This record gives sequence, structure tokens and C-alpha cells, in this order.
Amino acid sequence: MVFIDFLCASNVSLLIGIVWILIASWKLYESINREKNGYITSGKIVDVIGEWTRSGRNWSYSYYPVFQITDQEGKLIERKSSKGIFPNLWTKEKMIPVVYFENDIYPTGLKWMLSNIFLILVGIALISCCPLARYF
Repeated sequence: MVFIDFLCASNVSLLIGIVWILIASWKLYESINREKNGYITSGKIVDVIGEWTRSGRNWSYSYYPVFQITDQEGKLIERKSSKGIFPNLWTKEKMIPVVYFENDIYPTGLKWMLSNIFLILVGIALISCCPLARYF
């Protein structure tokens, strides 16, 4: 009975690790695609908006930066990013590298790329904790 419980826990760890890697890889791909096809510039954080969002039955609180940038035509654009985070890591009046892609503004740069790579490594660690992983 203990062996069966151990196998079930191992399979759960393996499954969570695989799902984690897939999601993190997709986020990394989206980030690279935005940088490749978008307009990279500096953006000023003019405001930070905290709001509750609902996804299915779950509610979560996130902080969304409002960026001010100058686009390719030289027009001043101010827009709330659709990507929120918790806890609040945004600082008003700070200039950060952003990419303007498909009418949205996303933070970009090395630390955002490294955060996605870190998530992939977490998934690999979850899989490597699974004793059954060595047989695949």
C-alpha cells in the first residue's frame, strides 16, 4: 500500500513538472515573439492599479502598471498593461524597457527572460524529484 502511494505521489510530481515546463516554455516563447515582432522602447510607469480579477471560480488580486511611451510615429501613448503581478513590484516614475506589441505594453529585458527560464528550471527540478523519471 505504501509503495502504491509512493508511485502515485511520484506520478503527480512528474505531471506537475511537465505542466510547469510547458506553461513556462509557452510564456518564454510569447516573450521572445513580442520582442522579435514588437517595438522596443523605454516606458515610464505613471500609475499602478490594483484590482481583483476572476478566472473561473478563483479570485486574485494583481497590480497592473500604467505605462507611458512614445510609439514609432512619435505619439505619446498611456496604457494599462494587461499583465498584472502580485506582490506589487512596480515603482511610479521609474523608466523600464518595454515592448509595444498588438496594442499592449509589456515589460521586457533580461530579468523578465530570466524569470521565465527560472520557471522552466523549477519544472525540471520537480521532474528530477520523481524516482520514475529515470526510466523515461
